[in-house]
Amino acid sequence: MPGSVPPSQAQPANAAASGPLPGWQFTLTPYVWLPALGGSIQTPLPNVGNHTSDLESGDVLTSLSAVPVMVAAEARYDRFALVGDFVYAALESDIKERDLLFSGGHARAAVTVGTILGMARVAGTSEQPLEFGAGVRIYGVSAKVSLNSGLIAGQIAKNAANWADPVIAVRHHLRVSPQLGITLYGDVGGFGAGSDLSWQALGALDYRFSDSVSAAIGWRYLTFDRVRHGFGLDLDFNGPFLSLTFRF
Repeated sequence: MPGSVPPSQAQPANAAASGPLPGWQFTLTPYVWLPALGGSIQTPLPNVGNHTSDLESGDVLTSLSAVPVMVAAEARYDRFALVGDFVYAALESDIKERDLLFSGGHARAAVTVGTILGMARVAGTSEQPLEFGAGVRIYGVSAKVSLNSGLIAGQIAKNAANWADPVIAVRHHLRVSPQLGITLYGDVGGFGAGSDLSWQALGALDYRFSDSVSAAIGWRYLTFDRVRHGFGLDLDFNGPFLSLTFRF
């Protein structure tokens, strides 16, 4: 269930009531994201072929093979910000193969996604900023598909890859009231440099409990598509998230 634009994006660019605060500001945002998973794992073996995944959010929870890690952080000075996000998740599921050649099988995928973006406010105020930015999204992906013996011997296809995508991003925050805000975020990347194409969209409603603590709830979609040497990943993650942000 990876992703890479942080739910810390679902916070105002500056927590000050009027005008930017002097010096640096920092935020730390642990979060929980519960996406449905769709897409396919392509292998170069003709008898293994493609494995298609279509898991609802509840199925993803039961398919986790390790404790996921999801955290975001932001450092801001005046109208400039450095934003980071980290997601790790490992999933596994059984394959119900109906072909007489095999008697079922197993698939496992582990995904690590880290994003670093530089953002700048180009319009609006500190309470309702419009920001543009650019950076890099780094992927570490391992996948394994195994088919059990049937009429022919079992087969295993596995691969691991690391790559980086250039990313351009836009973020807009609307302050509805002193406590409530709405954030819209989108980015696109890859362009054949790493992924053939990767993009992400996020919408969130945040509530400020105090100047130092706020929470957000929203929806996040992340997808990437990469094929190299006959092994391909075409995956999308789509679901709700809940985050808690601490400001320093």
